[in-house]
Amino acid sequence: MTKTEFNELTSQEQWKWVLDNKEKISLIELDNDVTYVSSVCFKEDDDEETGSVSMKTWLGRDEGITDLMLALGIECQDV
Repeated sequence: MTKTEFNELTSQEQWKWVLDNKEKISLIELDNDVTYVSSVCFKEDDDEETGSVSMKTWLGRDEGITDLMLALGIECQDV
């Protein structure tokens, strides 16, 4: 999955990809109006360690969301 392919997915398809591919995700960053997903899949050049995409729909910042992501086995942090 490239960054371009990911951006073409619907918001539901993006979240399904995140859940189905959590082992490829290095970090999810939670903000009050955007959610970023970092993964080697989204690298655009060899100089990058990982690439990042912005989700079409965001989760916000809340302890419950953080706990849910961690329970799903996905590393996350507030931005």
